[in-house]
Amino acid sequence: MLTDRSWRVNIKAYSFLLPALCLIFIFRIAPIANVIGQSFLRSDYITRAKIFVGIKNYMDLFTDRSFWNSVWVTIKLNLIINPFQISISIIMALLISQKFRGRLFYRALFFIPLGVSLPVTTIYFSIVFRPGGVMNFLLNALNMPIQNFLNSPHWALWIVIIIASWKGCSFWMIFILAGLQNIPDDIYEASRLEGAGPFRTFFSLTLPLLSKTILFVLVTDTAANFMMFIPVFMLTRGGPDNSTNVLMYEAYKTTFMQGDMGHGMAMVVFLLAMLISILLFQFMFLRDKD
Repeated sequence: MLTDRSWRVNIKAYSFLLPALCLIFIFRIAPIANVIGQSFLRSDYITRAKIFVGIKNYMDLFTDRSFWNSVWVTIKLNLIINPFQISISIIMALLISQKFRGRLFYRALFFIPLGVSLPVTTIYFSIVFRPGGVMNFLLNALNMPIQNFLNSPHWALWIVIIIASWKGCSFWMIFILAGLQNIPDDIYEASRLEGAGPFRTFFSLTLPLLSKTILFVLVTDTAANFMMFIPVFMLTRGGPDNSTNVLMYEAYKTTFMQGDMGHGMAMVVFLLAMLISILLFQFMFLRDKD
């Protein structure tokens, strides 16, 4: 039984949590509920009325070739970008965690992308990779063929990966660096006394002790990259030949450009369900046995 004092303490605690809970409800729970509700509706283009169609929008997804292409592009993007970003972030964190001359300069250099927004980053790289840009200037100087990066089905997705990684790696590096700094120096000292080399120490000590940090980074990185939108929207618009048509952009195109909100919201719900399933899979197979 709770005493009067306990009730008062609980009421005070919940009153402090109430503003945050209200914001979570307004900006998180309510929009998700609205999207789910809209996915069961279809707009009448004559009367502009909303018609309840049940799961028809979801059934239509199974015959939508553009939708399944966007699912494959999203999965392919994540299979490439997630290991790449995490590997680069670990290397960057290891570099700036060492004591050497000029470490502060390199640390500041690695943190520069955090101060630049993703739209600005996208504009910068569009200048670098355009036909008359910096990259083709370097290729020409090396007597190599000039590439039309943004209009090439082979290169366009890689440009999106480079843009997202240039900014993302610096962000995930912060978490990896925090995990490295929490590893006691005594463990490394004992490893050196046992005669373990740098590679043995890294794979036998550093990586296992960073497992929880890496799991957190992998989960949040996967969530962020499944929602990839800005570079695709600003540079490629899903092209060329749908090579960068990720699921988030396909949902945007269906909803706002084609005016089929119910079908687009069904895509968003599918994306959310797929993302939750992948995150649960990561937690199940990558967590510690403890």
